[in-house]
Parts: sequence; C-alpha cells; structure tokens
Amino acid sequence: MGALEACPNLLSLDLVLVDFDNFAGPRVLEYSEYQDLLDDLARVPRLHISGITRSLESFVLELFDHAGVGDLTLDYRGRRRSRGRTWYLSLPCPCRPLRDPLKVSLSVRGGIYELVAVDSTPLRRTIVLDERSIARAPLLWDGYLRNKALLSATVDALAWTYFNDGVPSDCALSILTITVRQDFEELDHVSLADFQGLQELCVEKLDRSTQCVPEAIVRLVGSRPVFCRPLARLVHPKVGGSHGEQVLRGLAEVVEESDA
Repeated sequence: MGALEACPNLLSLDLVLVDFDNFAGPRVLEYSEYQDLLDDLARVPRLHISGITRSLESFVLELFDHAGVGDLTLDYRGRRRSRGRTWYLSLPCPCRPLRDPLKVSLSVRGGIYELVAVDSTPLRRTIVLDERSIARAPLLWDGYLRNKALLSATVDALAWTYFNDGVPSDCALSILTITVRQDFEELDHVSLADFQGLQELCVEKLDRSTQCVPEAIVRLVGSRPVFCRPLARLVHPKVGGSHGEQVLRGLAEVVEESDA
C-alpha cells in the first residue's frame, strides 16, 4: 500500500478484490502482520470494499474488526453467499466496533439494499446488498447488528421484511421512522408487533406528490400489541381536510404533522 503514502490527502478509497476465489486466507489472522496496512487505511476517511468472495469474507471481516477505519462500506452486490442460515455466526459482526446505541437506516432502491449504522463518535458501517445476494444474506439482526443496541431506525417500507426478520425478543428500539417511497399501500406489509418498546413513530414520504392515506397509518399503529403503552409521539405527513386529522387524533399522546 505504498501508493497511499503518495496521497496523504486521500479522502476516499475503493478496494476491489478480484481473482481471489481460491484464496483461503490465513487460518489464524495475525493482526500484527497487517498492522502497517491497517495504519495506512486508517488515514483514509472513507473506505469502500467490493468483490468480497466467500473465501475472503472471513479474512476481510476479521481484518477490519476494529475502530481504526471510521467509515467502512462492505459491498456484496453480485457476490454469491454461502448456503445455510447460521454460517455467518462464526464471523465477526461488521458493526461490533461501533459504540452503543446506534442509529440505523435501511433503504432499498432499484433492487439495491443499503444498511447504514452510525454511532456517536461517529463511526460508520455500510452494508450494500442486491436482490441476488440478499436471498442468502445473514439476517440483519444476527449478522450485522448482533448484540448491538439501537437508539433509532429509519426504514423504507419496501425493505421492512428484511428489517423485521429475526428481531430479537429484547429489542429496545424506541424511535422508528418508516419511509414511503411511492404509495401508502407500502405500509400494508409493515407490522410493529415485534417492537413493543416503541415510543416515537414517524411516517414520512419521499415524493411530495404522494397523497397521505390516514387509514394506512391507523392500521400501522394498530399493528402494535394491545398491551403496549400508547405511543408518546406520532409524526405524519400532511393530510387533506379535517377528516384525516380526526382519523389520526388519539393515536399517540402527541400527534404532529410534518412539513412534507
């Protein structure tokens, strides 16, 4: 990595791993062997790694299982993943170096899923998956957020199935934003049944021309278990007319209308 020494002001670096499908990696990763490499990479504010093959994944995750790299992206697009549902439990969690609690976002656009986790320092980890790789990707909570505490999450309604799969029973998420991309029917696939500690809920729309459907928000709030405490705060997009306001009134201790 001597090339990095010639670029002391480098702000971002893309590492594309190619032709390493048969690379098995060291059986035991000796951190000291890669100390110079890691020191060089730590000076780059943003690091993006793609082409992560099955044989290299363990090596990459162990190599960056520390807080030295502030902003790390692991791009799995177009890569085959191992079969099975628990193979990844032996690998380091990409977000382990981040300090609890985390702010998390999960978006999907054009078949590309992007998970972003940030802590207060702020360290940042981004996981990029496509429709091909997500079918065999680790569960979000076990694979990427394992043993991490979340302060808040912003999730595309269209990505909810992946976000909600495998939620731990002790999940203490208290602040949640659900994003509607095109149509409020996207909320039909969202259930809050597994988030009993939720205190604040925000529903936002990305397209200002999308018409807010109050009944969809009522159904969403109603998906919470009946024994849960009422929401402390609900924020929703503008609704047309007094009827919409009446429909949403009483869904939380405080109901607010956003500017969108």
